[in-house]
Amino acid sequence: MPAFASGYSVTITRERDGVRLFQWVADDKDERNLLFADGKRHSALEAGHAGPWAQLEAAVTGELDVVWDNVPARVPACGAFPIRVGDEWVATIAVSGLDAGLDHEVILRALERALGVAAPRWEAPVA
Repeated sequence: MPAFASGYSVTITRERDGVRLFQWVADDKDERNLLFADGKRHSALEAGHAGPWAQLEAAVTGELDVVWDNVPARVPACGAFPIRVGDEWVATIAVSGLDAGLDHEVILRALERALGVAAPRWEAPVA
């Protein structure tokens, strides 16, 4: 997995009842990152797809004009990924704290290692 310049938070939530199965927060992150992760999760669930899809959908509909001072309940951004069993979305992995799609990259690289497969590389846009 690539080295990242700063920390991030990770949550895994079971979707049938919303129970958080796993949570980790780097020393340089806090509750706000967990709120962003939850917002990304909600957006992905609403879109029915991973965070990049929710972000693209929000950009097309003009919903990306969010005031980020107060974390909204929906955060249409990269960093939420569905775990499906068959057609059922059973859990969501959400990452927050990195920039320009790297939250999503962390998830993909971790799943690559866990599943022993290779996924296409994400080319994050330069901010």
